Amino acid sequence: MKNLKIIFAASIFLIFTLLVSVPAKAEDGYVITYDESSIACLVKYSLVGKYTPEFKNFNGLIYFNPKDLSKSSVLIKIKVDSIKSKYPTLDRLARSKRLLDAKSFPDVIFQSKKIEKRTDGYYVTGELSLHGVTRNFTFPFKLEGPIKEGNKSYIVAHGKWQIERKKFNVIWDKHLDQGGIVVGDQITVDWKVRAYK
Repeated sequence: MKNLKIIFAASIFLIFTLLVSVPAKAEDGYVITYDESSIACLVKYSLVGKYTPEFKNFNGLIYFNPKDLSKSSVLIKIKVDSIKSKYPTLDRLARSKRLLDAKSFPDVIFQSKKIEKRTDGYYVTGELSLHGVTRNFTFPFKLEGPIKEGNKSYIVAHGKWQIERKKFNVIWDKHLDQGGIVVGDQITVDWKVRAYK
């Protein structure tokens, strides 16, 4: 009888230990697919009017829980050397040390800290790392889904970033870059991503 009590107590202890040691199930993640997504930029450039390249290589992961946004997050990583437009010469310049310096700073990374829903829609706050500089960044976005399509489930998110390039030490020329005459100070990033569960 004594041995049975010991075995019973040990069993209860083991079950309890297993229960408290197993972490809560994480929300299902959605993987961004770059072939069904787009990240396009626009910056004023005096020689061509507007320079409008796209990034052709990026990836990311979205966790979205509409019932509890504190369990939601987003991580996006963009490869700087994948920038491409109809102006190959300007693309090479954008990748060079003169501007984005893709060799020294190969990735643009956004990591969220908080996602919230306001009266006019969703907002995400996080850290944007660009050209060796990391800054807090908040922007609005729209979200569609989750959408069921056969045995697949996906979400679509889209919005715009307004980035002041000089705050990230992206300087065109120390003398000519005083008033954004040659290259505009503000970069608009228009993005739309589709992410599958």
